[in-house]
Amino acid sequence: MDYSPWGLFSDSYKKFPNNFMLVFENSQFTYTQIMERVIETSGFIDNMNFRIGGIFLPNCPQFIIYLLALNRQNKLTVPLSYQLKGESLCERINYADIEFLVTDNNGFNEIRKIKDRLQIKYIVVLQDSAEAQVHTYETEKVINESIKEGTFGICFTGGSTSEPKGVVLSNFAVSGNALAVAEVLQFTDEDRFLMARPLTQAGPIASDLLMAISCGACVILLNDLYHPAIFLKTVQDLRPTTTYLVRTMLVQILEYPFIDRFDISSVKRIILGAMITPESVFLKTKEKFSNVSVYNAYGLSEAAVRVSFACNEEVLRYPGTVGRPIKGCDMTIYRDDGTVCDTGEIGEIFVHTDYIMDGYYKYPDKTLQAVTDKGLRTKDKGYKNEQGLYFIVGRTDDLIIQGGNNVYPIEIEQILLMNPLIKEAVVLGIDDEKLGQKIVAMVRVADGKSVSVQDLYRWCRANLEDRKIPREIAIVENIPRNEMGKLNKNVLKSFYENEIQNRGN
Repeated sequence: MDYSPWGLFSDSYKKFPNNFMLVFENSQFTYTQIMERVIETSGFIDNMNFRIGGIFLPNCPQFIIYLLALNRQNKLTVPLSYQLKGESLCERINYADIEFLVTDNNGFNEIRKIKDRLQIKYIVVLQDSAEAQVHTYETEKVINESIKEGTFGICFTGGSTSEPKGVVLSNFAVSGNALAVAEVLQFTDEDRFLMARPLTQAGPIASDLLMAISCGACVILLNDLYHPAIFLKTVQDLRPTTTYLVRTMLVQILEYPFIDRFDISSVKRIILGAMITPESVFLKTKEKFSNVSVYNAYGLSEAAVRVSFACNEEVLRYPGTVGRPIKGCDMTIYRDDGTVCDTGEIGEIFVHTDYIMDGYYKYPDKTLQAVTDKGLRTKDKGYKNEQGLYFIVGRTDDLIIQGGNNVYPIEIEQILLMNPLIKEAVVLGIDDEKLGQKIVAMVRVADGKSVSVQDLYRWCRANLEDRKIPREIAIVENIPRNEMGKLNKNVLKSFYENEIQNRGN
């Protein structure tokens, strides 16, 4: 087998030419129809002299077609978040040495604002019709970075604790991980995967899109404007069997007041990841989705992407577990002194994976810090129980030391989220002259509900040790995220300082 996105797609095309591969809005495409478009697009870019191609599009068929065409032509693919603008967009394009960029009219309007600062050779602007406008520029672009044969592309990390980095992933890494995930899920060509998140990171590309394609299955692609009603209507009309959701999206679905009006019985698998999910959410999911098996996934872009899965009964019996490593992966937990932790002892997780990144683009020092003789350093803290199941308790730099006591935010967040009046909770440590750090909680109240800060303190006192009770609780309308939709510690601290610190409760 050709372990590449193009290889996985080509193999499934040969086996399942008449299977539907993609459904988007009012259009559906078989593997044969997508193949025709990929071949046409490959020919279109064949005579263009470039090595690295960027995709700056919302979710749409053209995103997938260009991804496969670039891979077929042995070009590197760089997916760019469609939420990027101005300086952030300019920095990503220049950092990744993008020479060729495909976008639409709205994207081109953003590109034109920064064009004088870019060294792009070609910009392809897709039109509402099948045609495309090609803008060619006289640019002497020189790429000094060494790029291995068989490289898929550069995918940006979520940037939960720092600025996103470009992760260089091989064809084998993204394809091998896709096949390993398909094996865990027992995916087949009769399955239909509903993609409700943007196709701009390694996770959606490898573990969702390529996973489904490797089996000859169908991908139902939603646009970037997520809404629980649209999700539920799509499930009812198109009958997907599987979907991946982050906790925030799932909670919105479960809390949607008209959820019981929709037929969602087709869904057999819901995969959760990216955030810690409390047991109450799993239980409510099982209640609303009567035929579903719930999976809790753990992974990171540097491992392309999935590392472990907890499956259904494990999730409910051992709340918070991320399960066991998938094929080609293993995990070891180390103490700060480099020795291996005992069962039940919290330490830092290192991952051993066949799907490891080639490195961070242009950051050899950071690559050496991440890829160690102990494995891939995740900077996640966790432990393994006696059953061999792994648990994540937080990031190494998430640890809050309040008055000499060590506390991980997830311990408090899980308790807050058990309160039915709370929709979302984030806990962080804020520098404090007296305590060193103080525990601060920011919470969003469930729709249609009301609760006071005093009520939340009472809840914490009833369910937490005294040393873990937040010194400050703030009720907020929104909790800020970065353009990848992830929580960023620095952004949260800035939000606290600017919006909460001086307002009082």
